[in-house]
Parts: sequence; structure tokens; C-alpha cells
Amino acid sequence: MLANFRNFYLTKIKRTYLDICWYFFPIWRLRKSGAKIGQNVFIGSHVYVELENAHLLTIEDNVTIAAYSKIILHDSSLNNIDGDDILYGQVLIKKNAYI
Repeated sequence: MLANFRNFYLTKIKRTYLDICWYFFPIWRLRKSGAKIGQNVFIGSHVYVELENAHLLTIEDNVTIAAYSKIILHDSSLNNIDGDDILYGQVLIKKNAYI
């Protein structure tokens, strides 16, 4: 019982730590997750990026991603309709883009 309690709270602490890192250091967190990010990139608050597939993301120099944007690195639309495989693909945000 104590082990379950301990694991529950360690998981909560880890998740809180990752949330804080994402909120205050999103570029660091994306790079740590495998994304390639150029220079002079700004990521606003509450931006959602799939960290599990961050290695598929490349952001070039001088890019601004505004608050509440979402970068999705998969397509599950056909999976929802026909049960096909979920598709994953590279996402490239070119130089001087504003999202």
C-alpha cells in the first residue's frame, strides 16, 4: 500500500516538474524531447506539442508560435473512420514563420 502511495506521488511530482519545465522553458523541453529548433524562436504560453513524437518536428530560425497554438505530429482521422493505422510525419516550420 505504501509503495502505491509513494509511486502515485512521485508520478505527480514528475508530471508537475515537466509541466513547469514546459511552461517556463518550452524550447529546452522540445530540444530535450528530440525536436530540432533554430535560433531566435519564441513559443507562447499554453502551446501544445506532442512531446512523444517531438523528433518529427523541425523549427527553423526566427519563428514565432503564438499562445494556444497546437502542433500535431500525427493524423488519426482514418483510424477513427476505418481503423487504419495512425499516420506520423515530419513537420517543418520554415524560417520567419508566424503561427
